[in-house]
Amino acid sequence: MEKRRTLKNWIIATRPWALPASVMPILIMWAYLYSQSDNGAAHINWLNALLCLPLLSFVHSGGNMVSDYFDFTWGVDTKACSNGVTWIHDGTFRPKEILRYGLVLVALAVPIGVFLLYNSSWSGWWIGLAGVLLALVYPWMKSHHLGDINILVSFALLPALGTFFVAVGAYDPQSLLMILPIGLITVAILHANNTRDVKTDLQAGLGTITTSVSLMNAKAIYTFEIFAPYALALLYVVLLGQPWTLLAVGLTLPLALRNVRTMIQAEDDLPYRGIQRLDQTTAQLQMAFGLLYALGFFLGSWLGV
Repeated sequence: MEKRRTLKNWIIATRPWALPASVMPILIMWAYLYSQSDNGAAHINWLNALLCLPLLSFVHSGGNMVSDYFDFTWGVDTKACSNGVTWIHDGTFRPKEILRYGLVLVALAVPIGVFLLYNSSWSGWWIGLAGVLLALVYPWMKSHHLGDINILVSFALLPALGTFFVAVGAYDPQSLLMILPIGLITVAILHANNTRDVKTDLQAGLGTITTSVSLMNAKAIYTFEIFAPYALALLYVVLLGQPWTLLAVGLTLPLALRNVRTMIQAEDDLPYRGIQRLDQTTAQLQMAFGLLYALGFFLGSWLGV
């Protein structure tokens, strides 16, 4: 018998706790645009910039549900998995319902994208198309060692390029550099998840980066993804003349150190390698770093530093 569903069930199925991954890059680009308003980017269309948030959120949530469908049908997510995706296994939703739900959410982003192009320039169509395609092909890319690249492009590079383009009407290569720190931490969330689930991924025939490297190398990759953003923020201040207020991200170093310590202590013979919640604490770091990074741009412009 099909379980009775509530509004809460429909909301939880979208994984709302994962939304900071799509919110943070847009928030950072708003702050970056604000900081650039005195440097030649005076004519900013803030309506377009604001609409980028629901657009990316719809694509993100829909893409997650498409991924949930394929993870279930391919035998990747079982009842024993620790990622909390239980709404198919417990009968709340049928697999095809999750797939259709995800596709509807992705489709809701399309009219927003069309409006943004109409209100800026149609020449940016490829950014929106690339974003939708990356969301839909993520399950395949994830199983062919390309999931990390997909996440970096989908939740950092494309949002940065697209938000600046629809707000100003021009491409800004520097925005790709500015968004890279938060992008690396977002990729680290996936890397922590894949490092934890390497055994079940191998059983399901998935080829992620962590299934192809040793645990020691997986630890090194995670450590780089966590610490490189701090080095980049410092380089942007010293070499690119960005405001010193970006260094506020250093306040999150204790959380970063704790996460890296947890990863370094991972062992194959421990349940979930001893890092069952590392993806969640990495997501917490991503949100804290992102908020302070955005605040750094806002304060830098406001203080004139």
